[in-house]
Amino acid sequence: MDVENNKQLREDEIIVLSSIYESDVFYPNKNYEGDKSYTFKFPVLTADEFISNDIEDQEEIYLELNIFFQETYPSEEPPIYEIECSWTEKGIDISLDEKYKKIISKKFMEIWNDFKGEVIVYEWVQALTDYIEAELKDIIIESIKKNNASTTVKVSSNEELKSPNDSSDSELDENLKAMHISSFSNAPIPEGVELPEIFSSAEPIVDRKSVFIAHIAPIQYVTQVGMVVRELLKNKKIAKATHNMFAYRIEEEGGVINEGNDDDGEHGAGMTLAGLLEVIDARNVFVMVSRWYGGIKLGPDRFKHIKDIALQLLDEHGYVQHKKKGQQPIKNNKKKSKK
Repeated sequence: MDVENNKQLREDEIIVLSSIYESDVFYPNKNYEGDKSYTFKFPVLTADEFISNDIEDQEEIYLELNIFFQETYPSEEPPIYEIECSWTEKGIDISLDEKYKKIISKKFMEIWNDFKGEVIVYEWVQALTDYIEAELKDIIIESIKKNNASTTVKVSSNEELKSPNDSSDSELDENLKAMHISSFSNAPIPEGVELPEIFSSAEPIVDRKSVFIAHIAPIQYVTQVGMVVRELLKNKKIAKATHNMFAYRIEEEGGVINEGNDDDGEHGAGMTLAGLLEVIDARNVFVMVSRWYGGIKLGPDRFKHIKDIALQLLDEHGYVQHKKKGQQPIKNNKKKSKK
């Protein structure tokens, strides 16, 4: 990795973006320390658009794209990002449904795969603004008219992990539903496939009251992802984590790599874990990181902790391939599992 070249490319990109967008659209993110985080703020729906759609007493809606520049960008990894879009409807705080954020994330990853090694934030912004105009406006207007937009609820916990306590089946089903993995948990189980052994971090990473713990399991089938998640969520403490982000990577017949991930509301975290598994060339493994938010924003540090706690546990169990300097990673055909 060329650290200095990456730094220069990032600085040049920020200068270019600053020259294109006004200071109220693109600006440093003051919620996080340092100069590695920037925010784009886009109007999604204006007062005039609400009037033209016969919607009364509705404040303008904006979408914020928070970008965190990693040292490995753009040579190895894309920027980390968050997407925030919320509004108030009849006194109720509403957040944009996760499925629409996933559509945006998919568009971003397609751009990164096409331009890997080059700066891509401008392309991301163009794709996002196109999506807002082409689809998102109509989606939100329809949602408001029907008055049934979904809310996003996050449960925080600052306590230390305790011994597992079984949750009820209804609680478990709700947690699985919230994590958008019903396709994993409901998939047919091949005959003879058993729940794999699950390993968790012996010591957590704790930073400013936030706690991070990793869990891994050897797997051979995508079906086992749901089995492992369901088993982990039987622990009430894990089930109440603010986020349970995960990724998996399976080598199938012919060397085809089947991989997938889920953010569980921490946008970019699933991709971070998936990228880690690819970089260390880990195969036939599932990794989840549970985070309990401590009330203090960590900024991009949280992604470092997610990666570090996962890497530590993967290394302890022999999944890290310690390659010699200059050795090239093995090339594989890939396929993405559908959720």
